[in-house]
Formats: sequence, C-alpha cells, structure tokens
Amino acid sequence: ARHAALALTVLRGPTTQDTKLLRSFPAAARTPDSGLHEAQRSWSSGVEPAAVRAYADVVFASTREFLSTVTNQHLHEEIPVKDRLIEAEIGPDFGWLIDQWSSGGVEHLIRWPLLGHVTNHIGEMIATRNQLGYSPYR
Repeated sequence: ARHAALALTVLRGPTTQDTKLLRSFPAAARTPDSGLHEAQRSWSSGVEPAAVRAYADVVFASTREFLSTVTNQHLHEEIPVKDRLIEAEIGPDFGWLIDQWSSGGVEHLIRWPLLGHVTNHIGEMIATRNQLGYSPYR
C-alpha cells in the first residue's frame, strides 16, 4: 500500500489524508521511505494489523477513485517523477525506485506501482497461505 500511496502522491500530489492515515503507526513507520525497503524492518512488528488493513483500504479506494478520472489523453502525459519523488523526501538510497518509476509517464505509474506491485504482493500472500496449508480450496 505504501508504494501505491507514493505513486498517487507522484501522480496527483500529496493530500492531508496521507498523513492522517499513518498517525496510528509507530514513528519509524511514518517516515517517507518506510514500507519501500526490500527487507522487513524492525518497526514492522509494532504496526497493528487492523491499522495496516485500514490504511490499505483507504489507499486502494483512493486508487480506484484516481483511476476513474484517468482519460486516454492523461495516460500518455509525462510527469516530473524524479522531482516529485524528491519532493516526497525519497532520498538517494532509493535511486533504484526513482530510476524505475522515471522510465515512463502516467501509464507506467498506473501499470506498475498502482496495480502491478500490489497484485504481485497479493499473489505472494496467497502462495504463502497455501504453502502453510490454509488454502480454503483444499
């Protein structure tokens, strides 16, 4: 959800809602780059699952709302991705993310961080659930 929220910030600018949603998270989980690392962070065990669910629900609803406004013309717009990520305080440690997201315009940000990234993680969760023997379809 943090990748999608950041992509929405890049696409439409920051909102006060973004800050409000994170208030129930530990301080370390509220930094601009939290949730973007490739490995689990020490603060993650201090985040309440209900808060994560509530945050994800709002981010995904915001994504649906944003997508409902996108036109074909809008898809092909170029936006200053690198500048907007820097404005969002995504620093040099995330040069890989800045490079990846800067490789395309609005269409790329919709295809990867808004939809693709989230979908990949859902697939990982389903695979893990199934490997643990919790599949509802067994």
